[in-house]
Amino acid sequence: MKVRILPGPMEGVMSPLFCAVAAQLDLLPEMITPFLRISQDLPRIGKMRKWLKPLTIPNKPLTVQLMGDDPINLQRTVQLLHKEGVKSFNLNFACPSSKVLRSGAGGALLKNPELMRRIISGIRENVPEVLLSVKLRVGFASADELPSIVAAFDDLNLDFMAVHFRTVDEGYRRVSDGLERLKRAVELSSVPVIGNGDILTPDDASWMLGNSGCAGVMCARGLLRDPFLLKRLSEKVDITPAAGRLIFYNRALDLASSYPELYWSKPQLLEMARFVWGTSSKQFQRIVKLDNFSVENIRKSIL
Repeated sequence: MKVRILPGPMEGVMSPLFCAVAAQLDLLPEMITPFLRISQDLPRIGKMRKWLKPLTIPNKPLTVQLMGDDPINLQRTVQLLHKEGVKSFNLNFACPSSKVLRSGAGGALLKNPELMRRIISGIRENVPEVLLSVKLRVGFASADELPSIVAAFDDLNLDFMAVHFRTVDEGYRRVSDGLERLKRAVELSSVPVIGNGDILTPDDASWMLGNSGCAGVMCARGLLRDPFLLKRLSEKVDITPAAGRLIFYNRALDLASSYPELYWSKPQLLEMARFVWGTSSKQFQRIVKLDNFSVENIRKSIL
C-alpha cells in the first residue's frame, strides 16, 4: 500500500505567496486548502473563485476543506464548487480555536456525531461523485469518545479520515499515548486513517507510520520550520531544515519583488519570516528592525 503524505491545511498560513512558493519549489504532493467557513449565508460563487484561485497548485490534486454546522449549506457549497471543477472535499471537525468552538463548528461538532453524519451523508447523497474525507480529533473532552465519533461515518464511503491524536480540550499540549489513540482509530475505522500531530521530522513520520498502522501522515506545523519536509518524506532530498528555510524565504522574496502587486507587503513578508524562523530568531529580529525594507536588505538580514 502506498503511503499517503498530506499537508495539513493551515488557516492564516497558506497565503497566496506561501502557495506560490510551494508550487515553484514543488513542496506539496497535493493541496488541501485552509478551511472555507460556511455559515448561514452562502458565499457568492465569485468570492469562492477568488478565494480558491491562489490556493490551486497546477498539476497537483486539490482538496477543498469546508467548515460549518449547517448540512444544507455545506451540501450546496459542495455542489457549487463541484461545478467549478473541484472533485475532493474535506470537512473540518477538528479546529480547536475558541472562536470556532463558540460558533458550534470545527471541533465543537465532535460532541454531536449525529450532526456530523448528517453533514457527510447529505453531501454523499446529493453529490455522490465527489471524494469526501474528514479531519478529526480523537474526542472533544476525552479520547474515550473516539468509538462513537468514528461510528458516525460508517458506510459513507470516505476517501480517508485524518485523525489528530489529541482531544479538542488538550489543544496542542503533550500527550503520552498519542500513538495508542491512533492505533485505536485504525482498528475502529473501515477507511484509511491519516495520522496527524507532532510530525516535525522524517523520523517522527516513520515512527508514527511504523507504530500506528496509519495509511499516511498529515504534517502542518512541521512544514513551517522544515519547508522541504513533505518532499523528504516522499523522495531523497539532501536539504537540511535550515537550508530549506533560506531557500523558501529567498524564493518568496523573488516572487514578491517580481510581482509586487500580488505579493509585496511588509506585513506579509514579516509574517512569513515569523512562520519560518519564529519571533525570537535573529533573522526575524533583524527584519523587524530594518529601516529600509528592501529585498537587498532583507536578504542580508537572514544570512
